[in-house]
Order: sequence, then structure tokens, then C-alpha cells
Amino acid sequence: MRILLTFLALAALSLQGFAQQGNWTTYLKASRAGRPLQEAQTLWVPTDAGLLEVNLESNTANLWNKTSAGLSSNSIEAVARDPVNGDFFIGTYDVAMMRRSEGGGGWEELPYPEQWVNDNFNPLLTYCAAVDDSGILWTGTSQGLFRYDGQEWSRFGQSNGHPFLGAVWDIQPAPDGGMYLASHQLLHIKDGVVSSASPEQIGNHFLFAYGDAKMNIQADSSLWFFPDIGLVGHYDGQQWEVFDSIGGQPVFQSPSFVGETPEGNLLIYYPGTGFVQFTEGQWAPYSLEAGDSLLQLHFLEDGWVAVYPETVAIHSGSNTLEISYTSFPFQSVPYYLRYGGNGQLWVKDGYNSLLNLDSWERFDAEGEEAPDYIFDYAFAPSGTLWAVSGSAVHRYAQGNWERFGPDNAGLPATNGYLKIVSDGGEGAWLDVSYEGLFRFENGEWKKQQHPAFELNYIVDMEAGAGGELWLHLYESGPGSRLARWAGGQLHVFTDGEAGYQAGLTEALFFEQETGRFWTAGAAGLQYFDGQSWQQIPLAPGFEAPTYVRSLLVRGETMVVVSTSGLYLHKDGQWSLLNSENTPLANEHIFEAGLGQDGVIWALRLGYPVVDRYDWGVVTQDNDRGKQGPFEDLRLYPNPARDVLWLEIKGEAQEAEILLFDLRGQLLKAEKTDAFSAGGALAYPASGLNSGWYRLMVKTGDKAYSASFLKQ
Repeated sequence: MRILLTFLALAALSLQGFAQQGNWTTYLKASRAGRPLQEAQTLWVPTDAGLLEVNLESNTANLWNKTSAGLSSNSIEAVARDPVNGDFFIGTYDVAMMRRSEGGGGWEELPYPEQWVNDNFNPLLTYCAAVDDSGILWTGTSQGLFRYDGQEWSRFGQSNGHPFLGAVWDIQPAPDGGMYLASHQLLHIKDGVVSSASPEQIGNHFLFAYGDAKMNIQADSSLWFFPDIGLVGHYDGQQWEVFDSIGGQPVFQSPSFVGETPEGNLLIYYPGTGFVQFTEGQWAPYSLEAGDSLLQLHFLEDGWVAVYPETVAIHSGSNTLEISYTSFPFQSVPYYLRYGGNGQLWVKDGYNSLLNLDSWERFDAEGEEAPDYIFDYAFAPSGTLWAVSGSAVHRYAQGNWERFGPDNAGLPATNGYLKIVSDGGEGAWLDVSYEGLFRFENGEWKKQQHPAFELNYIVDMEAGAGGELWLHLYESGPGSRLARWAGGQLHVFTDGEAGYQAGLTEALFFEQETGRFWTAGAAGLQYFDGQSWQQIPLAPGFEAPTYVRSLLVRGETMVVVSTSGLYLHKDGQWSLLNSENTPLANEHIFEAGLGQDGVIWALRLGYPVVDRYDWGVVTQDNDRGKQGPFEDLRLYPNPARDVLWLEIKGEAQEAEILLFDLRGQLLKAEKTDAFSAGGALAYPASGLNSGWYRLMVKTGDKAYSASFLKQ
């Protein structure tokens, strides 16, 4: 598969210049997949990483999302084809529907009515979609069932449809031309009339769904309803029956997959249990080795297709072909960005593993005194690593781990070791939930004596100059307050004091070079100069952020993360980057960091989505400014292992290929005449160390540039 990355053109470049436009790369993998749609030799699979297209003839796969196809969202929940006019529909989880005409062309948004979207008490989310035989589009949403007749939308809910018609999690056509709906009950709609298809109570069991439900209609018209309460309902055309166990095992949740075997039997899949079928009135295992990471399964005439978070398996006869459709170069969902002693950017990636995003060096905590799980971590200026594992503190220095706990350091016997920061020297500050604040100084841990540290929840903390500590304290009633702990004294700032402005934020940042402490205020950013607070307007002329999660200041460079997006400041100019004006994923950014190479990394809490924005330009090529504007350079696969393929626009001609590391050092230069018009050139990558690199291709008066990751 080719992962095609399009990089924005850069103009007015200098040796260390920055531009308001940069290069975007989104790394993501699927964690769920919806019901597939097969059309001849093409299989469409909606996933939360994009729309997956599997070509069963060429055995290839492509993933279409915000970056690769300009879709309004990466999270695709449903796919459907209009049998009347051939229009192709996809349902996005967090935006709305999108449509593409049968004749091809681009995607167009099919928005819901604005008054429905702006319901702050029930955000509008799309779960499923289907088109009936007359060409009517039906969508299941968090607000009920929506109907689109090609001109306008109408809505069915508890007020105008059925008392149990709330969220609709699945839709399937009924044999009578109506639609079955998996809502709080299994429902049926035809000619605008909603009725119950499943009873509310069967014997002593209440067949009711609260937050999720699945269903299946078998070829023999049998109905299955899977609510989220540990029950399974089955209607065989005569009567309903309820199962509270499958194969002797209790039912605790809805299955991750519901389908039908080629023989016409119901087939369900539970991670850890495997496939189970219902045949001749009994539950029985179904022999198909798919692995615990299975997201979706689709049977073919002579085999099957299995969808996984990063790959697709196509099985035909006795052969299984595995194809990659995306690449996520992390062990798990990364979070907790921290800066090392040398200023390089690190991230937690796995239970007890840290990854350097500048060098791509990985550090695994190993040894008897090492933490089994890293909950939080921090680096001292010398490079010493501090980590907390819930019930102990661990220090890594000079190749050795040392553990501090209640048995050897006088620390509390609890699992509430939450946060740790360096004190700016070789010591550290430790927050133990409802036990207080501790500091490691002169070889021992000391509790900081103040009742506020036991009565308040410490939202965040940041070491300042001269051994002081800045904190956000939270207490029910007063809410969040900014405080400074210095010399055994706690000072809580009040709104208006010395120019301080209270605001909705958890962002704290100490600028080492200037000694300024920064936070966000009601109208922008503010810093404390030792005597008073100085106010800095945040992105005047742009949408004002309602909540600031984090900020970073390096001279004139500022990176601010808010619920509105990324606010960036460089060379006296602000820019706002969000999911509407960039390929950024729609999920809220939880934290962002700036690498030494001018790359911004944006993370989401709990989502396997990482955005990489190459904000800076790093090169030692002094002739670069003479080459004219940069054009698109296409690299795949990215990340690369052995071979990297390069594609450029234009006619075939001689080219010079320059390879740089992201510190700007030229590693390799060579000339080639192997570029062909519209063709690709193989570039060897097997001899490179793991990490990020930048390739520049010069042809005539043009230059092409893009970054890639070597795994």
C-alpha cells in the first residue's frame, strides 16, 4: 500500500526560517470498524482511522481520511450506496454525513440542521447509516433517527416516534421494506410509524439497552438484539428467547463483531474468547483463527477479509495475504510530553517505556529497582530521570535505578503518587494525593508543611527559580487557584493582585532563559517578572480560547494548546491551527510539544492519533534560497524500513538528492537521472539509524522537500 503524504509549499525560506505553513503528517490506527459494503471486487470498510478501500482483485488497500482525501473527519462510522441514483454516502462520527455522486468527483458535506448540531446538552454524533430501496437516507445518531429525502432532514425521537427511541446505534433494512433500529429496544419503522420489534420484558429479563446495542438480521429473517446489559435476545419468527450465557460463559458485554457464517448461522466474536456460532439451537465454537485484535470480518465466496488496527488479511483457499493500510510508529497511545536535560522532547509510549521524538531513541525501564509502570516522569538538567509508579518514586542516574518508598524513604504507604517534576537541580517535587507535597533535597525526602497540600487537589505544578514551586490548587467551592510555594511560605494569588488575571487554565510554564513564569489569564497569556504580572494578548484577531491546556515559551516562539486548537507565535505573528483549517484530527488536542528540529507534536488523550507539524525549516544548504519555491515530494511508505519510494511532479530530468538529519547536518548527496515522469525512485533506507530525516530533491530551478521516519 502507498501512504501518500502531501506537503504544503513553503516560500521565502531562509537558513533557519519559519513559515506559517508547514508539513503535516498524521499517524493513526483503527480501534473500531463498522459494517463493510462489498461492491464487485471492492470492499469498503468504515473505521475510526478513515474509510478503508480494499481492492480484492489487486489485493491492495487504501485509507481515505482528512489527510489523504480531505474528508471532514477521520472517524467513519458507516458507508452506504443509494440504489436509485448511485450516490455514495459515508457517516462521520463527529461532523455529519458526506456524499459523492456516482459520476465521481470530490466529497461534499451533507450537514445536519444547525439547531440540532448546537444542542449543548446532547452533542450530535453519528453511529450508523443506511439507504432504503426508494433512495431515502436514514442515519442513527445520539439524538435519534434522522431521515433525508434528498431535500431536507426530519427527525424521529421519543417525542414523535416511540418512547424508547433514543440514540440509534445500528440500522438494517427489514424484509417488508422498512428499517430495523437498534435503540434502547429493537424497533421497526415503516411509512413513518415506529413500533417495538422486541418486548421490554421476557420472563424475568428486561431486554433494554442503555449506552450501546448491536443487532443482526439473518438470511432466514431471524432477529438478534445485543444490548449492553449482559443479555442476548433472539426472535425465530415465532417467539423471543433470552440468553444470559454463551457456551457456558456469562455475557458481560456486547460482542465486538456480529455477522453470519457462509452456512447462514449467527456468528459473534468476543476478544479473548474467539468466534461463537448459533447452530441448530445451540452455541458452538467456530473455527477461524483471527487474533484478539480483530475489528471486522467479511466473508467472500471463497474466503474472508479480516480488518485489524493497521492491517487487512485476505484469505482465499489456504493462503492468507496480510496488507498494511496505515502505520502507527508507537507501541501504544502516547502521552505525557516532557523535555530532557538537553532540551529534547520525550513521550511516554507503553507501560514503562519512553520515546525520544527528536532522536527516536527508546528507553525501557529495566532492572530490579525500575518501575513496572511509569505514571509520570521528569528529567533533571543533568539528564537524571525521575519516575513515579503509583506507590513509589524511582530515580535513574548513571545507568542505575534507585527506588524510594515507604519502606526506605519515609514516604506515605499509598497508591496516590501522581505527579513529579524536577526542582531545577538534582532534586524533585512529588505530589501524593491527599497525603501532601514532598521534596527530594540533599539526599532525602521531606514533607512540605502546609495544610493546603493535603486539603487541595494539585492540578499541576511547575518548578520555578531558586527552589520555588508554582501550583494550581483545586478545592470544591473556590475552584482552581494559582499559588507559589517558596521558602516555606504559600502565596495564593487573587484576581487583580499585582496585575494577575484569573482564567480557565491548567497551563504552567517556567522559561529558564528569562526566569519568567508563564500561565494563561482571562484575556491571554501572562508572566510574572518577580514583582508583578505582565499581560500578553493571545492571538488578537483570532477566536479566543475558552480553556488553555498547556503552553510553551522560547523567546518569541510560543505554542499554546487550547480547546480551540493550536495557537502558534513566531516572528511577531500569531496563527491558529485547528481541525477546520488543517488536516488536524477532530479530537481535542490534549497536549503538544516542540522538538529541537522545529517540529510540533500534538497528542490526544486516549486516541491513537498523533499529528506531526513540521513548523521549522532545518538545512545547511546555502543554495536553497536560489531553488525557488518548494514543490510536493511524495514519500512512501512513511515510516520506512528498507526502501523509501520518492515521487515528484514534472517531466523526467536529472536530480540531486540530499539527505539531512533534523539538526541540519548533510549526511549524503548524490545525483541521479533515474526519475521518470510520474514514476517513482527507490531510495535505500536500510542503512540509516532509527529516527527522523529530511530529503531534498533538486531538479533545475525547483526544490522538493519532505521528512520521513526510519524505523
